Amino acid sequence: MYHRAPDKDSISDHLNLNSPYHPVIISTLITHTMQRMLENTYSLSKEVKNFQHIYYSSL
Repeated sequence: MYHRAPDKDSISDHLNLNSPYHPVIISTLITHTMQRMLENTYSLSKEVKNFQHIYYSSL
Protein backbone atom coordinates (compact mmCIF):
# COMPACT_ATOMS: atom_id res chain seq x y z
CA MET A 1 0.00 0.00 0.00
CA TYR A 2 1.64 3.18 -1.19
CA HIS A 3 0.95 6.70 0.01
CA ARG A 4 1.72 9.68 -2.16
CA ALA A 5 3.90 12.17 -0.34
CA PRO A 6 2.06 15.43 0.36
CA ASP A 7 3.16 18.62 -1.34
CA LYS A 8 6.34 20.07 0.04
CA ASP A 9 4.71 23.47 0.60
CA SER A 10 1.99 22.17 2.89
CA ILE A 11 4.48 20.16 4.93
CA SER A 12 6.92 23.01 5.41
CA ASP A 13 3.99 25.21 6.41
CA HIS A 14 3.07 22.78 9.17
CA LEU A 15 6.53 21.85 10.39
CA ASN A 16 8.61 24.85 9.33
CA LEU A 17 11.21 22.39 8.06
CA ASN A 18 12.59 21.90 4.58
CA SER A 19 12.06 18.16 4.43
CA PRO A 20 9.06 16.07 5.52
CA TYR A 21 11.47 13.37 6.70
CA HIS A 22 13.56 15.61 8.87
CA PRO A 23 16.34 13.69 10.74
CA VAL A 24 15.31 15.14 14.11
CA ILE A 25 11.73 13.94 13.73
CA ILE A 26 12.81 10.50 12.55
CA SER A 27 15.39 10.01 15.29
CA THR A 28 12.89 11.17 17.92
CA LEU A 29 10.32 8.73 16.59
CA ILE A 30 12.81 5.87 16.60
CA THR A 31 14.05 6.69 20.09
CA HIS A 32 10.51 6.90 21.43
CA THR A 33 9.53 3.62 19.78
CA MET A 34 12.62 1.82 21.08
CA GLN A 35 11.94 3.14 24.58
CA ARG A 36 8.37 1.86 24.50
CA MET A 37 9.52 -1.53 23.21
CA LEU A 38 12.08 -1.83 26.00
CA GLU A 39 9.50 -0.90 28.63
CA ASN A 40 7.05 -3.46 27.25
CA THR A 41 9.71 -6.17 27.16
CA TYR A 42 10.75 -5.38 30.73
CA SER A 43 7.19 -5.55 32.09
CA LEU A 44 6.56 -8.74 30.11
CA SER A 45 9.63 -10.43 31.58
CA LYS A 46 8.48 -9.39 35.06
CA GLU A 47 5.10 -10.98 34.39
CA VAL A 48 6.73 -14.19 33.17
CA LYS A 49 8.96 -14.41 36.25
CA ASN A 50 5.96 -13.81 38.49
CA PHE A 51 3.99 -16.51 36.71
CA GLN A 52 6.90 -18.98 36.93
CA HIS A 53 7.21 -18.32 40.64
CA ILE A 54 3.50 -18.94 41.23
CA TYR A 55 3.48 -22.00 38.97
CA TYR A 56 6.51 -23.68 40.50
CA SER A 57 5.51 -22.93 44.08
CA SER A 58 2.14 -24.59 43.44
CA LEU A 59 3.78 -27.85 42.32
